[in-house]
Amino acid sequence: MTIYRSRTFLKQYVKLPEKVQKKVKQVLKLIVENPQHPGLGIKKMVNHEKVWEARIDIHYRMTFEMGSNTLTLRKIGTHEIYRNP
Repeated sequence: MTIYRSRTFLKQYVKLPEKVQKKVKQVLKLIVENPQHPGLGIKKMVNHEKVWEARIDIHYRMTFEMGSNTLTLRKIGTHEIYRNP
């Protein structure tokens, strides 16, 4: 699977605490290996047909689009990302 990162995702990612960045790497590995893993909490975003969200931890989420062999990371952050995923 090829992973693409949007400019917005990259800008938000570098601002995250190092501890959260490590969790993001673990979540990405799980998404690639098993997107149905219950710990990810993956669900489709309301009113956005192609956008999904995954749980990083209790405070952080990320949004992405999933293709047949691609994963496009859109945004990452606290629940504020829901305003415009």
